[in-house]
Amino acid sequence: MVDVLVSGGGIAGATTAYWLRHHGYTPVVVESAPAPRHGGQAVDVRGPALTVAERMGIADDLRAARTDMRGMSVVDEDGTELMRTTDLTLTGGPVDGPDVEILRDDLVDVLLRATRDVEYLYGDRVVELDDTGARVRVELASGTRRDVDLVVGADGQFSAVRRLVLGPDDDGRLYPLGQHIAVFTLPNTFGLDRWQVFLQRPDAMVGLYTARANTEVRAVMGWSDADLAYDHRDLDHQRRLVHDAFAAGGWRIPEILAGMADADDFYLTP
Repeated sequence: MVDVLVSGGGIAGATTAYWLRHHGYTPVVVESAPAPRHGGQAVDVRGPALTVAERMGIADDLRAARTDMRGMSVVDEDGTELMRTTDLTLTGGPVDGPDVEILRDDLVDVLLRATRDVEYLYGDRVVELDDTGARVRVELASGTRRDVDLVVGADGQFSAVRRLVLGPDDDGRLYPLGQHIAVFTLPNTFGLDRWQVFLQRPDAMVGLYTARANTEVRAVMGWSDADLAYDHRDLDHQRRLVHDAFAAGGWRIPEILAGMADADDFYLTP
């Protein structure tokens, strides 16, 4: 039996764990968050990913949890509608196409159900790796040590495993593009019905789209700033950056910014 430690319990980590288990390996997934992470942008499952979902037996669950948009519109700073269509959406493509748009956390929930026989360690993270040649000794922040045959880094853009193995990220492996996007959940006080609406400016974008039977919306706020830097763990500072970037905006931006303060799934990424 081959033991594999997977760092990261999101989409990549859970999918990796599924297929490792499917092929007879023994995976354990380590996730730094204390529970499955909520929030994040919607994800499009299309093309080869749909084939993979079918082979995993989760395609019907994905379709049942899809965002199910009717269409989209674009407005200006005064809220005047500039365009409306029921043929496609900005985030999901053709409305009647085969692709499945699903909220990131709903996709993770589906994957967790598909890997319920896999061990997940929440609230812990990899802090040291020692490759002995035959095995890898892994030390976790909790003090736990495990000897495994393989370590998989599925812990995202700020991967601790990548830095432990390859060194700091400032040596050319990551190329900042100066683009930043914040995503968070708000109550649906905007009168949207299976719909998404976007304000597009030359320097920024703000969008809203409904989720979970119209009870909530996901807010998306994106802008360009090549010099902006922040600690991805400092959420208060990140909220201030978003507020400063959009403080002078029109449309429903003041309402969105006010709700951002109470959003418990706020996420900002470069």
